[in-house]
Amino acid sequence: MATNRYKSGEVWDYTTGATFSSGDAVEVKADELVGIALDDIANGSVGPVATVGVFSVTKAAGTAWTIGMDIYFDGTEFVTIATSNTWAGKAFLAAASGAVAGYLDLNKGAGLVSTGDIADESVTTAKMADLARGSLLSGQGVTNHPTALAAEGDGEILVGDGTDVAAVAVSGDVTLANTGAVTIAAEAVTLAKTADLAQGSLISGQGSDRPGALDAKTDAQILIGDGTDVVSVAVSGDATLANTGALTIAAAAVEATMLADLAQGSLLSGQASNRPTALDAKTDAQILIGDGTDVVSVAVSGDATIANTGAVTIAAAAVENSMLANLAQGSLLSGQGSNRPGAIDAKTDAQILVGDGTDVNSVAVSGDVTIANTGAVTIAALAVETGMIAADAVDATKIADDAVSAEHLDDGILPSHVVKYAGEWTWAGSGTGHAETVTGALATDIVVGSIQTVPSQAGYLVSLAVTDNTVTATLSAANSSNDAVISYVVYRAVV
Repeated sequence: MATNRYKSGEVWDYTTGATFSSGDAVEVKADELVGIALDDIANGSVGPVATVGVFSVTKAAGTAWTIGMDIYFDGTEFVTIATSNTWAGKAFLAAASGAVAGYLDLNKGAGLVSTGDIADESVTTAKMADLARGSLLSGQGVTNHPTALAAEGDGEILVGDGTDVAAVAVSGDVTLANTGAVTIAAEAVTLAKTADLAQGSLISGQGSDRPGALDAKTDAQILIGDGTDVVSVAVSGDATLANTGALTIAAAAVEATMLADLAQGSLLSGQASNRPTALDAKTDAQILIGDGTDVVSVAVSGDATIANTGAVTIAAAAVENSMLANLAQGSLLSGQGSNRPGAIDAKTDAQILVGDGTDVNSVAVSGDVTIANTGAVTIAALAVETGMIAADAVDATKIADDAVSAEHLDDGILPSHVVKYAGEWTWAGSGTGHAETVTGALATDIVVGSIQTVPSQAGYLVSLAVTDNTVTATLSAANSSNDAVISYVVYRAVV
């Protein structure tokens, strides 16, 4: 920064030739420059006068303002007539013909660069004011001016509320880490909250006792427990199972020479020539299986074994990818208990795959948020409770009236004054002065105001002053008809 810089020049130290109240128009230089008093300035005193900025000013009734219109000061109020008046700037917002106040962009265009003067893509990042690390530019307020939005909160996301965008923490049934990892809270998803269950799937208790969808529709497969989980597998080895429930023992699996005398645990079986023959059925873990001609007792072997309790065990590493049945569209192979691959249905609309420390499951994001199959996460209405809100994550729409004091405001946005009282009154007393009781007002406060209803007697607001519990207005002429309506706003310094 240049060492010879004095100040920005937006506010002048002006020695007045009259008494001005804060908000009054001031002809800094006759017929050339108009400013707005920022404080009350006594006659002959030095006070701050703004020469740029947008201000609400007293507008002459009878002429409408359009955005960008040239506005002039006639010594009392702001008009659209150039003759014998001092140019003051541009209309910032449109104002109706009957309005007595309008928004003026003070001295806009007087040697200044307007938006239309700046070429496209001419404002580089190097020309922008400093933006705090972790902040973004966001359109704020009714003027749509860009404002810094703090977005650096750990694990917070930007969410629109229909009017604004705010940085909030993902909470409720899920949390979000600053790595982007979404974590669903333990036991947050109940059966009542689950999405539709795909045809042919069952709800199965998974690791950590969490319910999950189990694809059970694969043709001719059965559900079998493996000591940890339940899986859908094909019956294989010496027997196969059709989807009608028909169990088929492999042809020629049991030979007649294998039969002993009919002893305990043996069965009679019809053999060739329809002669009954002893069939030993007591061998531990053997099963009886038909071969299309006869029935035999055999051990389940090869890629699977069976215990005498009926439990079938597929041999470790026995099932290769080439042996697997068709994998349904939208299903994935997942390592199940004992590190065996199994089909997991992952096609359910808007469900995600989540590990539970033991297994991976396809579950719906539910509770306080939902997720669409586009990846869009939606927080449910009324889902965020006070205890779920991270510090400094609440925007203005969520703060109760009278809940924020100055100590809660960031130093960068702490105002010098705040509105303490505001209102209006109808003139009484028929004179040039009227004192209105404003309980609580202090002599140290600042008051600004305007004439809302112009009096029948031609007059303008000469001054507006505040003392303890009173706001006093003075008109340029006595309002004998008592029809003037005065509005006021009392500001108090932030301590």
